[in-house]
Amino acid sequence: MEIPTIDLLPFYNSQNHEMLITANKIANACKDIGAFYVTSSKLPTFVNDSQTLHQLLRFFELPIDIKNKISAKHNVDHRGYVYSKNLESDELREWVYIGNEDGDSYTKNQWLEENELPGWKDAINTHFKLMSSTGNLLYQAFSLALGKDRHFLEDKFHREPTMLLLRYPTDGKCPAHTDVGFLAINLLDPIGGLQIKTRGSNEWIDVPARQNTFLCHIGDALERVTNGLWYSVPHRVAHDKPGYRYGIVMFNNPHADSVIAPLDDLFGNNSTEVNEYKQPPIVYKDLHRFLDTSHFGCNFHFIQTVHRNITKLGLTSVYTNDENIRKQCRQLIALSLMPISKVEQQFKHLRTLSLPSLDDLFIYFEHQWINGNIPLSL
Repeated sequence: MEIPTIDLLPFYNSQNHEMLITANKIANACKDIGAFYVTSSKLPTFVNDSQTLHQLLRFFELPIDIKNKISAKHNVDHRGYVYSKNLESDELREWVYIGNEDGDSYTKNQWLEENELPGWKDAINTHFKLMSSTGNLLYQAFSLALGKDRHFLEDKFHREPTMLLLRYPTDGKCPAHTDVGFLAINLLDPIGGLQIKTRGSNEWIDVPARQNTFLCHIGDALERVTNGLWYSVPHRVAHDKPGYRYGIVMFNNPHADSVIAPLDDLFGNNSTEVNEYKQPPIVYKDLHRFLDTSHFGCNFHFIQTVHRNITKLGLTSVYTNDENIRKQCRQLIALSLMPISKVEQQFKHLRTLSLPSLDDLFIYFEHQWINGNIPLSL
């Protein structure tokens, strides 16, 4: 099934009839695939241009000590630079977290001095505004597609844009997952690597970069709001080509206190598919299962990383057969749900109670997550 490219020009020009046609095209893509490309003559021609992508992401070429000047560990909302190291190859998977700075209530982003990376801050802010404005138009399109006023979703859920700048090494992978929020907008690297699995299919399909487009896909919260009518698409990264893979993704998610529940009029839909879904209401921050902790990254990936190390350390058999081992491993993983100020103390407490067979796992966890370069608060 081919992913459609949809022109957003009617929303730039406020052409009412054409907006409805465009919204219906987006709705069909969300139902059948969960993903679509957007384009418009109003989008700058540099979108998906490799030179521009390099300009935005040249931060990653700096020495590690310079990059660590804006380490996310220095920021209460974990905005800034993060890296994780492949223990086998010593290669880094890196990202920079950029958030909204409009309004006094938002935490400020971290930036290098202008002389350390001339023009980078302005370039990133320009692109943040471009992707955010695209997200705003898509919220309007979603609203119309659901039979609502074009500002319905923004008024009800208060879109919160955040952006990640990413660099994967050769053989860098991101396991299959769905996003928890409403909408992700991707500026894809022409080198490729992103794959999705469409509704009802067991096959992964490649998602290539297309000139002057963004790749968009929806997440779990929007699937819930549509009562399962729209599809939160599983996706993964499998980068096996020489050299780095870069990318920029903007997440357009509801406010943390938004109640995520199916729209009332969708309960009356005669579609068996929709009526069988019926997810109960849940507060968005609880959909994350992070309660009052600040969050960054993906809990799925964190859990997968810990489990991979359980296997790598030869603990699979005892984990499978010993309930006490499983309990202590789960307690380690649950540290990500705690307020960051209490994590280290609780880790030390768990360490005193740990079984000798888990010594290597605790050493790994302390090195990677407690004293390492990855903030444990997810």
